[in-house]
Amino acid sequence: MSVVTFALCILVVIVSADPKDAIVKGGGSSFPLQPYSAALTDFNQIYQGVQAAPYLSGTSISAQQSVTLGTLNWAGSDVAIQPGNPGIIALPAIAGGMVVVYNLPGISTRVKLNRKILPRIFDGTIVEWNDARILQDNPFLANITSRIRIVRQGPTSGGTINVSKFLAQIDIQHGINPSPFSNSKVLQSVANSLLGKNAPAVSIMVGAIPYTIGYLNQLDGQDAITTAGSTVQSALIQHQDGSFVGWSMEAVNIAVRSISTDTAQTSSVQDSNLIAYDSPAPGAYPLAVISNFVIKPTNISMNVMETIATLKFLWIFIQNPLYATNYTYGSIANTAAGLKTLNYLKTITYPDGVTPIYGQSICDIDVDGTYKNPCVHGHCIDPYPFQQPFQVCICDYGYQNVYKNDCSEPTPLIIPGFVSKIQITLFLLALVIVLGFSYLIVTRRNEPDVKTFLVGCLVGCVAVLTQGLSTSDVVCRANIVLPAVAFGMIFSMILAKAVRIFLIFGYSKVARSHFLKDAFLIACCTVVAIVEGVLAWHMFTAANIQPALATFDQSSDTIWDCAAPASDTDTANQEFGGLIGFNAIILALCIAMGLLTRKASQKFDESKKVGIVISIRSELWYSSYHAEHVLHSSIV
Repeated sequence: MSVVTFALCILVVIVSADPKDAIVKGGGSSFPLQPYSAALTDFNQIYQGVQAAPYLSGTSISAQQSVTLGTLNWAGSDVAIQPGNPGIIALPAIAGGMVVVYNLPGISTRVKLNRKILPRIFDGTIVEWNDARILQDNPFLANITSRIRIVRQGPTSGGTINVSKFLAQIDIQHGINPSPFSNSKVLQSVANSLLGKNAPAVSIMVGAIPYTIGYLNQLDGQDAITTAGSTVQSALIQHQDGSFVGWSMEAVNIAVRSISTDTAQTSSVQDSNLIAYDSPAPGAYPLAVISNFVIKPTNISMNVMETIATLKFLWIFIQNPLYATNYTYGSIANTAAGLKTLNYLKTITYPDGVTPIYGQSICDIDVDGTYKNPCVHGHCIDPYPFQQPFQVCICDYGYQNVYKNDCSEPTPLIIPGFVSKIQITLFLLALVIVLGFSYLIVTRRNEPDVKTFLVGCLVGCVAVLTQGLSTSDVVCRANIVLPAVAFGMIFSMILAKAVRIFLIFGYSKVARSHFLKDAFLIACCTVVAIVEGVLAWHMFTAANIQPALATFDQSSDTIWDCAAPASDTDTANQEFGGLIGFNAIILALCIAMGLLTRKASQKFDESKKVGIVISIRSELWYSSYHAEHVLHSSIV
């Protein structure tokens, strides 16, 4: 399982609206190629709307130039910022180690190289494996009469530059100043040496040619050592305290953790002088190396989304140690070096040069894993910073964001935002109509057919009012069941009375049947209303409709709404289609019977009632539709 996938459980976050517009480009030193590549792969899986291009392995120096020119958003670099690259900076990113590898067939004991002889081997002064100075710590090499052959990397490679710096430093400590390694090109002039075009080539050459010695990063070094049948080993390097230390992740971590906060904070980002090699901490690996992120903070990209995505990627890499440790590198998370990088990233601004990108969202987490304003009753969907202002806390059920973004506001009875003059007017109008229908139901209690219409209208108006209530399980059920029941009560009675009018108008004998009495019609309408309610209730249950949190693009609001889970969307559509189909049949029959009885209004008072009810209900439907439309628009 990948690192961030493990950490975030396949979290997917929208970063930009158009993925073609945001492509984060990085490249540079081959030293951290594997950790960076793994992180970029995860980044593409986690964040939609932005693409992270594959890491372009090359050299630190060429990558610095690419960042300066703007062809890369960020780079990996193992060396100091080179002259001629104005505006770029280096920030600690990952720790590793340079290992001195050698091929001595038949020798199983690891060679010890002390601080005096190591520089002399690489400047060509010591040329034989059984040199007396080497034998002081390695008497088992007495019978090796072969000459030492150096396999070197190019003068601009990070490996050559870092090894040269280390050798120059220990030369100076032993009174050799200036050291020949003050110029990294000295390795290129050693007689009888071999040039590997890159680190993998050096690994192959040392493994294939006996009695050679070279320098590699720990990953390529381990490849050379662990190859089947290999006689390659890594040397033990002498520590300042006189002990000999071999490369290990723990030894590298000791070196990195020994960097104090003061040292990290006072180191310049312009020349990347924060170093981890030759640490005095006991057990620290002498050739530990810190590789850097290189960026141009004033112009990471002309595309703001690329800038944000670049900062987010760099932050994620630092804060997820497994990217480093999975490939035997040292993570700088929770170290002085790592905090230096994260705190600097927080200072980078938008193109105006004033507004920081960090801190615009309540969900921007700090370097210590805390929030300035934590979500009170909710959570942030993206656990990393550099989020846009509309990205806010996702609220638990019963809480909302309207005036604040921290989910501290309990959900009120009435939907928040129900405040415009139009909405209030429509709400009050519906309330008056509900009260009016309630009054008419009482006063017309001797007219059961009219009361049936009125009860249906009352239920329908109540259904309109429930649209203004905050979401709950009860409200979700009411929003589905009440309109269906109201429709069934009203239009089934309209249909029943239209049929009776039709029969009276054309079939007087049939009309005398007790099956056309008001009581029977009301009973039939009650059955239809119950069927409507059952269908609506079944739709609610089968589609698993429940309160669900809705968020909106470019908005700081979140709101709970009634919705079916994505897995039940098809079921909801099918159930809703069945309910609509049932009502469509009733409505079609009403229209048909209305056409057949259109002349009866001149003769029958009951037909006039039907026409009035249809008109009133049509007006109420039109008003409620616009009320809901206005309300929905204001929320979105």
